[in-house]
Amino acid sequence: MLGVTTAALTAVAGVVPLVLADTESKQRLLKTVLNLPFFACILLSLLGYSLVVRIIPAFAPKFVDAGLFGIDLSKRTTARNADGSLIRPVQGIKVPEAVGVIPGVVYCFCVTFFLPFAFLSAFSSSNPTSGTTNGFTNGAAGTSNYAISAGDYYTNSLTRWLFSFFQVGQEGLIEQELEKASPNNLIAAGGDQGNNVGADLFSGSSFIPGTTASSIGSAQIIAQKLQQDVDSFSRMVQFLAAILSICSMSFFGFVDNVLNLRWRDKLLLPTLASLPLLLVYFATLGTTSVLLPLPLRWIFSFDIIDLGPFFYLFLCMITIFSVNAINIYAGVNGLEAGQSLIIAISLILNNLIQLARLPEEFALGRERHLFSLYILLPFVAVTLGLLKFNWYPSRVFVGDTFCYFAGMTLAVAGIFGHYSKTLLLFLLPQILNFVYGLPQLFRLVECPRHRLPGFDPEKNVSVNSFATVRVEELSVAGRLVFSVYKTFRLCKIEEITVALEGSAASDNGNSYDAAASSSQQEDDFNANDNDDEDIHFVQQASKDSAARISRASNYSTTSLKQRPTTRSSLSEAEGAAMGRTSTSQALVASEQKKEYRISNLTLINFVLYVFGPMNEETLVIVLLIAQAMFSLLAFCLRYFVSTFLYTKVL
Repeated sequence: MLGVTTAALTAVAGVVPLVLADTESKQRLLKTVLNLPFFACILLSLLGYSLVVRIIPAFAPKFVDAGLFGIDLSKRTTARNADGSLIRPVQGIKVPEAVGVIPGVVYCFCVTFFLPFAFLSAFSSSNPTSGTTNGFTNGAAGTSNYAISAGDYYTNSLTRWLFSFFQVGQEGLIEQELEKASPNNLIAAGGDQGNNVGADLFSGSSFIPGTTASSIGSAQIIAQKLQQDVDSFSRMVQFLAAILSICSMSFFGFVDNVLNLRWRDKLLLPTLASLPLLLVYFATLGTTSVLLPLPLRWIFSFDIIDLGPFFYLFLCMITIFSVNAINIYAGVNGLEAGQSLIIAISLILNNLIQLARLPEEFALGRERHLFSLYILLPFVAVTLGLLKFNWYPSRVFVGDTFCYFAGMTLAVAGIFGHYSKTLLLFLLPQILNFVYGLPQLFRLVECPRHRLPGFDPEKNVSVNSFATVRVEELSVAGRLVFSVYKTFRLCKIEEITVALEGSAASDNGNSYDAAASSSQQEDDFNANDNDDEDIHFVQQASKDSAARISRASNYSTTSLKQRPTTRSSLSEAEGAAMGRTSTSQALVASEQKKEYRISNLTLINFVLYVFGPMNEETLVIVLLIAQAMFSLLAFCLRYFVSTFLYTKVL
């Protein structure tokens, strides 16, 4: 397991030297990570890994005792009949379910204890004028050749900042005021106006035109220090909101495991958990503007578009998708934890690259990526600990709890790191899996309760699982989608025709039902997913099988019922015409009675369709390698292809 993970992550990390080519970038990166908060985060992450690998074996039996367990049907240890079908009720090794709650709790413990280290500088200096040389070199001369004009800038805004930035978004308010300052509002360092503002602020008095000071650039130093302190407190609020959202989503995931929530609830819960995230983003006046690529600038004649409330809708949709994308793209041992691990490490590498690329004057952008880094490092540690037990053959099932926890953590890192669009690049396999399965998710074609791969016990390999499609029962959109998938061979399709000949119809119907029922039951009872022991699914599967048998019998019965006619009552021409009509109707009826078995529309089944049946461990390795390759593609799109779409890429 560790060898496969290391190989995939080494391939992803190989892009870093291509981006960090100059020595200056490496020095900036080292300067950022060689500090107390970063080392504290590393140590707490190692502690988190150690706790997870010790707590899971100790608490796993308690999950089974509480009824939170599943039976892995993709193993030979599960009891089967002589023909390979499962024995009902399912008998096999009970595997603890919803164990993802353990790394979720440990993660919250780690990030909570990290809070004092992350904002140590903010706690140590509450006076905005204290330590003004911290991070600067001899006043403003070390950071800029200009001081902001007091007459045009500070006189009108400084007082308002000091008394109102706690009521409005501190970070965004000061950012807006700084952006309003044009080059015409700047004067040379050491000017009387700049010095007067510095003296004014230190003394607490109002602006006195005749005041001068010997130090140069005092106003700019104070403004930058004030901005640093405001940013630190804003980051603290964001950090607490991030912890709240992640903990809430972990709790909702555990509730889903216990109560087996409906899909509408699975869409509502991420929305509720994302509220702290979005409200704090709004309160700190996070940017809602999007920089348009060059082709769109030529069309719309402007560079930046402010999406306003639609940007918050976009962030909410990203949160909902991230949470459910991990849950949908699941079903084989180690896939949920493995894909989350690769995505998280890819985001960490992206943060490190940005910390090395961004110059020192982009302090706010660097802080955001550092914030994202602190969110992701403990997550990688606890996920590694979980993957140790979830790898094939799995000793625990992660459940909806981990999927929700992982998705929300990735969303928080992307949103507060201000690279939500880059996050989508690293979720390309999840996006493809979602788009590929849209016909089933939106019920355009039949969607089984579970879409996990099937299992061949004789060869010990994973195979395609199937859903049944009757073309005449599909909507217009469903028929169009089915035609597209069939024409372009996007999935495995097997045609099954219910014949119109008496015994043949009955035989084919029963033969088909056995195959389809077996496949359907594999889906309904596959305990590798999160809802495996619900008796409702057992009863529903039996009803579905009975309905199919009844339908097949009706086909054969109706095909044998013909209206009796005598040649004496019909002319020869009428008889020929009736014969042609009967033949035509029979052909139409035959076409309408066709049924198809299509492989379930998931990326896992698509890989099995393309490469054929394979061992489950080999299957998950292929899927994780594909995830790593998509991460490499994301890096190429982000740092190389984007240079053709934007004038400057930061």
